[in-house]
Amino acid sequence: WTVVDPETGKLTRLAADLGAKYGSDEPIDMTPMERRIALPEERFGTFSPVPVAPHMLDGNGHMNNSQYVLLAADCLPQDLPVRFLRAEYKLPTYRGDTLVPLGYRDEQRIVIALTDGQGKTHAVAEFS
Repeated sequence: WTVVDPETGKLTRLAADLGAKYGSDEPIDMTPMERRIALPEERFGTFSPVPVAPHMLDGNGHMNNSQYVLLAADCLPQDLPVRFLRAEYKLPTYRGDTLVPLGYRDEQRIVIALTDGQGKTHAVAEFS
């Protein structure tokens, strides 16, 4: 989870009293990753457009982040064992918008780009 300063809207450090209450373990040792998810060169499919329905929205009227991942996962081959998932959110999506999933792959991963069908990408999900 993250801590956001409500006055500035920016990420901030956990206050010492909250850290003592909830814990502030050392970061997990992980291999650094690129900030952006690069699309593989091979495109393997364009999937059916998905209209954004009211049940997909969060309290702010934007599409909920989990809904992007669920839409992308629906485009995966059924026999793909997913061990890793990473998502990148680029543009907000609203009720009435339509997302067009585009599938890309390389030897190690499948990437689903959720686009508006006009060249703008709203979210990208990487599975391996």
